[in-house]
Amino acid sequence: MEDAIFGTILSGRNEPIQGIRDLIGPTVATVPVRVKFDVGDTVQEYLEKLQNDSEERKSFGQCGLHAISKLSDDAKRACSFQTLFVVQPGEESHAVRNGVGAWQRVEADIGRSSYALTIQCFLNRTGTRVVAAFDSSVLETWRVQRLIQQLCFVVEQLSRSDGSQLVSDFIGVVAADDLQKIWKWNAAVPAPVETRIYDFISENARNQPLAPAICAWDGELTYAQLDSLSTQLADRLVSSGVRQEVLVPLCFEKSMWMAVAMLGVMKSGGAFVPLDVSQAADRARLILEEIEPTVVVVSKRNQHLVHQLGYHTGRV
Repeated sequence: MEDAIFGTILSGRNEPIQGIRDLIGPTVATVPVRVKFDVGDTVQEYLEKLQNDSEERKSFGQCGLHAISKLSDDAKRACSFQTLFVVQPGEESHAVRNGVGAWQRVEADIGRSSYALTIQCFLNRTGTRVVAAFDSSVLETWRVQRLIQQLCFVVEQLSRSDGSQLVSDFIGVVAADDLQKIWKWNAAVPAPVETRIYDFISENARNQPLAPAICAWDGELTYAQLDSLSTQLADRLVSSGVRQEVLVPLCFEKSMWMAVAMLGVMKSGGAFVPLDVSQAADRARLILEEIEPTVVVVSKRNQHLVHQLGYHTGRV
């Protein structure tokens, strides 16, 4: 199962209220959207799910983000999206006559959006125009350009499908231009280095033990400290049964301790599996059920999440 969350704007003109289409005044509302698909979905099944979800969403169009965020912790996280996706009607210039006068359809001003990325799709008879507004302190221009090109590439593939192909097989995420650039970037293949990552850390710890290895919001570690702490964790993991090819989930917020945990697992011979604590608990549960771990390394702040998933914690 793959999923993504973003926001969208509903017109509010489809509410079952008499005269809603003639009402003077704003009726728009912003709602979170969660798009999910199984790897076994065909293109037709995937698009039908999107359509059905869109119809069901209209019933909650006037709830508002504030009310939705109070429904549950998952709903609260869903309402904290930073990407807004809006589909606008055709851009053809035409006036709509009513009792007030002549109204002209114009583009909404998205220059003052409070979201990191706002994408608007304007539909017309000859195609679709995509406009993006973004916060340059969060996203670089080239990255937004790639996102828009990738969006257009995926939509083009969906439009060419007869509906019977699997989404996972038919829809590619790397366009021909992307592949060409990737090969260009990797034209010169560097010589392989037959050294383990944590051996580099240990070497730096010997050569420059007091040099800063990690500078994070929650603290700093020298190479000597990083090497020592990760070795202590590795010893504890080995004594707990971790060995080569054993998967060890890591449940951390963004922290310097995440790097310590990663190195510790590698030194023990295992392989780490990072869990995104910002996602729904069900997502973490699915991952844990898949790998069936015997040990989970978790930060103090996220112990409650591991307890909810049925695991006990100890102190390292």
